[in-house]
Amino acid sequence: MIVDKKTFDMTWGVKDSAKWENRGLGVPTTAKDCLGLGYYVAVGPMSPPETEVASNMFCQINYTGPPGSCSDLLYKFTFQIPKWGYGIAKVDEWIEVSPTNREYYDRTLAMKDQLSNQIKQGLAHAATAVSDFELVNHDVRKYKEIMGYFNDKNEHSLRAMFIDQIDVHNGGMAMVQMVQRWSTLIMDFQQLTDDDISVDGIAKRLKIPKAEAVILKTKNLLYKEWKKLFKTATVSRYERLLALVHAREKSIDEYKEWLKPYVVRFKRLRAGHSDKDARHDMLKSFVDITGQTTFTNYIRFWTWKFFKPVETRKAAIEKTTKWWVEPYDRFTRENFVIHPTKGLAAIYPWLLDPWKPGVKGKEFTADKLVEKLKKRIEAGLEAPAMRSYYMYYSFNDLIVKRVGIRTPTGEQEDITFNMKGYLYSQNIMLVKRLEMKCREIELNRYIDTILGLKINNKSSADIAKKEFPNVYDVKEEEKKTGIHKIIDDIRNKKTSVNTWFGDKNHALKKPNVPGKFMFFKPGPYEFDFGERINKGYLVPLGGYYHVTWEGFLKKHMNIH
Repeated sequence: MIVDKKTFDMTWGVKDSAKWENRGLGVPTTAKDCLGLGYYVAVGPMSPPETEVASNMFCQINYTGPPGSCSDLLYKFTFQIPKWGYGIAKVDEWIEVSPTNREYYDRTLAMKDQLSNQIKQGLAHAATAVSDFELVNHDVRKYKEIMGYFNDKNEHSLRAMFIDQIDVHNGGMAMVQMVQRWSTLIMDFQQLTDDDISVDGIAKRLKIPKAEAVILKTKNLLYKEWKKLFKTATVSRYERLLALVHAREKSIDEYKEWLKPYVVRFKRLRAGHSDKDARHDMLKSFVDITGQTTFTNYIRFWTWKFFKPVETRKAAIEKTTKWWVEPYDRFTRENFVIHPTKGLAAIYPWLLDPWKPGVKGKEFTADKLVEKLKKRIEAGLEAPAMRSYYMYYSFNDLIVKRVGIRTPTGEQEDITFNMKGYLYSQNIMLVKRLEMKCREIELNRYIDTILGLKINNKSSADIAKKEFPNVYDVKEEEKKTGIHKIIDDIRNKKTSVNTWFGDKNHALKKPNVPGKFMFFKPGPYEFDFGERINKGYLVPLGGYYHVTWEGFLKKHMNIH
């Protein structure tokens, strides 16, 4: 799931409804008096590690030890996380090795070169397989056409093929040469049937001279014999070609699957200086000093798990596969998924591609992906980290920086765990899981691109259809109306998403509207930040966070 894409992180909260459309890319935090309270919950530390104030949802622990000790600590920690019931996914990684660290530097470059050569070799084999597939597929199309002639008893086409491809090689005795003497010879030949084997019968039925009837009888007998032999050869050839084209198509899929792990490993070995943010960090790093033997490894994990608020008397939970509250509601869909500049669609524009145009309510690829993801959760395939009957989740952004230093006096390793904990309502957790799925799809699209199966994440057929719509009989109405126009207008920012789906402020009004009395809270989630969210969720969640996560690391660091 390692892709060079910006992550859909949290942004600062918005309190003025007029500024909602000007919010940053991501999910605005729901602090006190922020818009969106009740419609979603997303709370957590926002500042960078260097400026973050003391918080029960933020922890940074550093450990220095002998070579290998930090790696052991990292593996112990990441192996323990799933045992606590969390889901875990690596979302980013890079490594930077100084040239003076000769052994590690050469080993890293050798591994990268080896992966590069394996990928190139695989691409060469895949390209050959694609070429073979196209050649075989061309033969299949040709023989399929001929099989259709036999299946439909299309004598006209078969006789035309006999004239153009077989009889034409008879030199002066070919029918195309004899038309100078009998101008209607080819037309008369097309009117014959397999039963026309008598000269007198042919001459009488077609009202032609016997000399021409003799030629037609001879050609008809040759045609009947050719058709019998050609039919047997065509059927046999078509069966073999079908098997062969299936094998070639399967080999392309196999090469694609075979390349995936190599591409993932290759992308994980990307140098830190190739990333803009990493370059800035390396320039400021006090460890990476010119001439010193060092390496720096950056890894980012996401973990998630359901969270139940602490109550004096806990109510019973009905464990069902059905959703208590629809997580993919209108507010979530419009603001955090399909919004062209503030939602996930800003990072992954293909989420706005039509899945099945004309199906009401399921217009976009994003909707279909969410539908599949919800079914996985309902079926328990995301358990225990995510279930349909839990409304809130603990989401952790874990950043690990591992540094190795070798000096004439010895060698040591340093590791920093930067942990930020967030409280998400289930709709925001669903958006994050959708983002993880998008990152997986991006990797597959990248592989499709380098294999030549896609061009800029689009099939060659789609590109050709757009360039030459008349060849594909694209109707003018389809180009100017319908879902395609909506998608184009959204992407071109000619209209906002909410113009098509309703009033953008319908879910952004504060709970206490002046002069009005509200019987119901806004949205299905907690909106009382001070009493409910802060005391019932954040305080116990932060306590668990520090006791469990921080306590585990300190224990294995021998910190008491």
